[in-house]
Amino acid sequence: MPEPHIEISRATYGKEAVRVLTWTRDGPLDCVRDVSLGVHIEGEFLASYRCGDNTAILPSDTLRRHALAESEENPAGALEALLTGIATRILDANPALTAVAATAHARQWLRLGDHSFARAHWRASAEARLTRGAPVRLRGGARGLELLTTTGSGFMGFMRDELTIQAEASDRPLCGTLDANWTYVAERQPKAGLTEEIVAGLLSAFADRPSNAVQQLLTEIGTAVLAATAELATIELHFESIPAAPIPTALSARAAGTAHEIGVGAVGVTDVVLRR
Repeated sequence: MPEPHIEISRATYGKEAVRVLTWTRDGPLDCVRDVSLGVHIEGEFLASYRCGDNTAILPSDTLRRHALAESEENPAGALEALLTGIATRILDANPALTAVAATAHARQWLRLGDHSFARAHWRASAEARLTRGAPVRLRGGARGLELLTTTGSGFMGFMRDELTIQAEASDRPLCGTLDANWTYVAERQPKAGLTEEIVAGLLSAFADRPSNAVQQLLTEIGTAVLAATAELATIELHFESIPAAPIPTALSARAAGTAHEIGVGAVGVTDVVLRR
């Protein structure tokens, strides 16, 4: 029986988890950037996969060293600028490459003093994809924004069938985690500090905002941020709501509603993508 003809439909390789901590001096203050970098490349190197011919391959450790070198030369500024620099220098280093994608997940540090910091609970993210002969494509984001509102979150007006048992409520607590991703208007390059501004806008739009459902809440938050940020073309919000159930009245003489058990049950997931 003849062997089947098998083709390689896609091949890529790279390096992940290249953590780089840098700090720069701004007057008396040290400014910290703490990123975990990744690099993935595509190109005309299928011979390496087929028969071990690596003459068109840059070793993944070389990719790591390019990321380190660019981090040393660009220790401050927007993540997107750093990633564009990494992708550009790697693409320039090997004519066999057709595209480079560089990613960053940045730990956030809260300032305690001129030179001291404490770890924040959310992370910034960014991606730069550079294809030879084409403009760079940029994405930004924020991960792990932990949100809580004790009142004003509704569960109102939903379709019901014989399996719907959840009671309607116009005033309930809401607890969960928000992730955001966004793309940029082509003519605008993100400035340093823009991610922090967007996160501040998300939190401000969330604060004390009533809604009939999480779907409405996310749409109004995303609309407010997109309308206020001229650099953004799209924004995508992903919210994972943690169940919150009142303590059973049989367990306490206190009035129900002031204490809730958190995290018992399935996690609700809501997504929305908004475009300018």
